[in-house]
Amino acid sequence: MVQENRLLQTPWLFGRHCISSDEWIPLRNQLLDLGLLRASGNGRYIPGRDFHHYTLWQLAQALHLFPQLADRQPTETPWYQRYHHIVEQRLQDDSHALQTTLAELFETDTPE
Repeated sequence: MVQENRLLQTPWLFGRHCISSDEWIPLRNQLLDLGLLRASGNGRYIPGRDFHHYTLWQLAQALHLFPQLADRQPTETPWYQRYHHIVEQRLQDDSHALQTTLAELFETDTPE
């Protein structure tokens, strides 16, 4: 369980950075819409899915963090062929690299 005020006030990124409420609100809404978070009341959030079965790749895709290839034929122009090949290769590489589950990402040896 995570308290919203703790998330906004604790420097959790590299021990120095917090997320601002302006950044948190749209992200929180996306995570709620995806079913990854559920509001439990009093500004608290709990996982809405089993993080053992949801990968970083799935999260990145759901949040539209990767370029989308247009529905064009890659043979239309030489520059688009190169672009299509580069993006396709990058997406394939990223999909393999981001197979870590969210549970693995948040595992810790020290209790909070």
